[in-house]
Amino acid sequence: MSGGIAVAVADRTVLLWDDPERPPHAGIVFPMVPNALAWGPEGELAVGFGRDVAVLRRSGG
Repeated sequence: MSGGIAVAVADRTVLLWDDPERPPHAGIVFPMVPNALAWGPEGELAVGFGRDVAVLRRSGG
């Protein structure tokens, strides 16, 4: 995911793109609207929602 684009959407979904000219390759729905996004040093994406944080990592190739 490093270098990708992440967008928090009001319907509680975080959409992830590798290429902004193509449809998103992943959409993760959270129990609450995400209120913070941050890329980590290894390409992971931290998503804050409510009082919780989820860390997303790309699996496989």
